[in-house]
Amino acid sequence: MILHRFFGWSRLSLLCTLLWVGMLFGAPLSVTATEDLSEAETRLRSGDVSGALSLFNLAATNGNLAAQNRLGLLYFSGVSVAKNPELAFSWFKKAADAGDVKSQFMLASLYLNGTGTVRD
Repeated sequence: MILHRFFGWSRLSLLCTLLWVGMLFGAPLSVTATEDLSEAETRLRSGDVSGALSLFNLAATNGNLAAQNRLGLLYFSGVSVAKNPELAFSWFKKAADAGDVKSQFMLASLYLNGTGTVRD
């Protein structure tokens, strides 16, 4: 009966379950490249949004999962930048595919609500 339920789940249910199992068994919360994001965060807080986005983009395109997640959050929330759910989804997906648990959680939420993608 459990197997029947397992195979009857949607992709979202399966993703959420895998996230929780990963957290329970000590999966790393994120794996990041060596870039330091403190300068980008400082620029963002001081109002230099374009400078911060430039640094976040540079780090994110070099594989920094924390930067990818941060860009996803910025575009998802629309704080300091224009709200862009499709771009947020894209950054969360990149980081989630590389194993970032926080981004995987956000991606599941976007799929659930159909934000920036087709609802699943």
